[in-house]
Amino acid sequence: MERANAEAMRTPAVSARPDTRTMTQKAREAAVAADCVASLARARSEATRRSTSVKSRSRTGCASSARMLSTSAS
Repeated sequence: MERANAEAMRTPAVSARPDTRTMTQKAREAAVAADCVASLARARSEATRRSTSVKSRSRTGCASSARMLSTSAS
């Protein structure tokens, strides 16, 4: 059991975000949208704990992701 835990700690964490360089435009847009939904869900749960506003943080995060995607696609 301890060996399994030690091995799990040594393995690098895999990023949840997909590699958008090899995707089609539609797939990239879907990946960014899914990432925004996930980040909004995380922000909401964090805001619920901290009792802060979610809207401003989630909008800027998704807007910057969309801008980054549009500049890398062109």
